[in-house]
Amino acid sequence: ADACTITPALRAWIECLVTSRVEEALQASLEGHFASVLMQTHHERAADMATSSAAWREADQARQRLEAQLQALSDAQARLLGVVEALSGDAERLQSAELRTRSDALMTVERVMGTVDELQRSVEQDSDS
Repeated sequence: ADACTITPALRAWIECLVTSRVEEALQASLEGHFASVLMQTHHERAADMATSSAAWREADQARQRLEAQLQALSDAQARLLGVVEALSGDAERLQSAELRTRSDALMTVERVMGTVDELQRSVEQDSDS
């Protein structure tokens, strides 16, 4: 037999050894890739959490600003209502005073007319007598 000839048993052993090494290399490559993907996912998750946390802080600050603006609006409305009520009361008092003044003026005019009528009758009586 030729010394360069590989026996079937040796061929099977070499193929088994090569297959085993290829599987180990493939497994190591997959584990490395998986570890890389896992690390990338971890970094992305951390970045997403930071972004989410910042978004929550901004939303909370916006809510607080909105609440402050709403409170300021409510306070301004209460002040405006007080002013309107005061003006309404002033208008009612002025209207009432105006009505009293008109009534008083009318009564004075009626008294003056009554006095004029009495004077006129008195003058007529004096001229008749």
